[in-house]
Amino acid sequence: MAKARVRKRGLVEHTRHFFATWSAESRAHLQDAHISVSLLFVVAGALIGLTAAAFSDASQQVEDWQQAWAERDIRLAWVVMPLGLTLVVLLVRVFFDGTAGSGIPLLSVGIELQDGDPNFVRVFSLRILFGKILLTLLAQLCGASSGREGPTVQVASILLVTTLRVGYRLLPWVRQTLDLQIGEGLGTYRSLYMREAAVVGSAAGISGAFNTPLGGIIFAIEEMGNRYTHTLGHVMIIAVAVAGAVSIAVEGYHVIFDGFDQDRDDLNEYEILWVVPLVAIPSGLLGGLWAVGLLLGVHVKRLLLAYGCFAPYAISLACGLALAATGFWTGGETWGSGFRQARAGLVPELEGV
Repeated sequence: MAKARVRKRGLVEHTRHFFATWSAESRAHLQDAHISVSLLFVVAGALIGLTAAAFSDASQQVEDWQQAWAERDIRLAWVVMPLGLTLVVLLVRVFFDGTAGSGIPLLSVGIELQDGDPNFVRVFSLRILFGKILLTLLAQLCGASSGREGPTVQVASILLVTTLRVGYRLLPWVRQTLDLQIGEGLGTYRSLYMREAAVVGSAAGISGAFNTPLGGIIFAIEEMGNRYTHTLGHVMIIAVAVAGAVSIAVEGYHVIFDGFDQDRDDLNEYEILWVVPLVAIPSGLLGGLWAVGLLLGVHVKRLLLAYGCFAPYAISLACGLALAATGFWTGGETWGSGFRQARAGLVPELEGV
């Protein structure tokens, strides 16, 4: 009986010692820079997923509103589009400098900046985040050919950088570990994580915007190049996975062009394999020509901007009139992001849905 009590007391002591040791090791483990920062990446990934889902719903709703006013009286386009795009340019130049463009080119420049650089702070600020969402939706309401995917990438990067900044300011153990030196002449962990947070955030944004986690990971690896490390790979996968999971949890899993039946029994993939080069080669050529056209447009815009401060407004007014004219001629098919038109081309029975 006494031996049994001794064995029971020994088991209790062993269990208590195990949990005490495990708790101490866990607390110590959480003090590690990579683990503590990884928790911030989880939080940021969840915020990115929620934001991407909300942005997607808002964008679709705004495009429905744009289609509604265009169907009510298509002649409104001659007023709404020139004045609306001019208003967008005014808001960009006065209140939201740094929100121009799709967001990805500016992000590519921001990635090369160092933490603490005034331009880095300007590019990755909450003002730019709210402005990017607001102006994208306003442009879509006016009928501009702008989508939410590029802006979502920039918004996601800003969210991740902001989360790291807040964690650095509010959590002492994060601040202590991020201030550690990586090595002689290599800077601190803070500079490392802040610099790469833009790329990891963009990957999470792609995951949340397109429901394509693998696409986000590949994008980040390409952008990181020789800066890709084992640690950054871990936090990137964490952020991308959480962002994708939260986006799916909010919106539900869906393909981009839902309703397209790709499992038809009467189609043999080997018999229609010839379609691949027939579609891929012209599509690649058209995509390249489109990119060259955009670069040419940017060059022309820079030349015109040299003529004075009113040049941007004249350009936006002219673009609005051209947009109204093309849409008036095609019955509104050139307005909006193009998602509705592409979906109708793939699934004609869903046109107008």
